Amino acid sequence: MSKKHIAKVVREKGLPAISADWTGVDALLPLIELATGEGAVCVIKFDGKRDIAEARYSAIISCEGLEMPLRVDADSLESALAQVLSSFARDIWGISVEH
Repeated sequence: MSKKHIAKVVREKGLPAISADWTGVDALLPLIELATGEGAVCVIKFDGKRDIAEARYSAIISCEGLEMPLRVDADSLESALAQVLSSFARDIWGISVEH
């Protein structure tokens, strides 16, 4: 998954455009708002002390239409959210994105 794929999802959902090299979680908030507005539940988890330092952040999205919640553990919040939103876009919105 690259940042340009999230920019594609934003474009295809008709949201205000973001650049292909966006940074920070603020760029992802409109997608989260759209998903939750359609009934999804989004959970963001910060782990303090963890044996696996590269996976301190978790992003989980659940909604009707998914067999089980989508979950990503990553070394940054930005990465966890981008990956889980990319999977959500593919599985729920039918937007093809590469990982």
